[in-house]
Amino acid sequence: QWSAFFEAWWDTFRGAGVIADDLCKRLIEDDVHDGAARAVPDVLLVHLDVHGARAGALRKALGRHLSRLKGRIFNGHKLLDAGSDPHRKVRVWRLADDANPAQPRVTPQNSSPNPAQQGLW
Repeated sequence: QWSAFFEAWWDTFRGAGVIADDLCKRLIEDDVHDGAARAVPDVLLVHLDVHGARAGALRKALGRHLSRLKGRIFNGHKLLDAGSDPHRKVRVWRLADDANPAQPRVTPQNSSPNPAQQGLW
């Protein structure tokens, strides 16, 4: 179920950073207005049916689920935490193409906390 959601996300936003509100507006609301819930995972349908597509409960539920899914790969796209929006004070999310990530992983050459082992002495 999440695979369809992330596929719709990729088709709409690609690798751009988005917040849960943007996802609700562009993916979930559009599907509901079109009469199709193809991109809405079942765990979010409860909030959709009871509160409507723009309710805060839906955005919060989506944000909580994204936090749990962070780092997982769906259809070749990895869910990444892209920091936070300083104006809205909410988490920003983005998808990366797992085969060709836009930001390669950087690993420190020596991650030891001991200064002697880091060659500082």
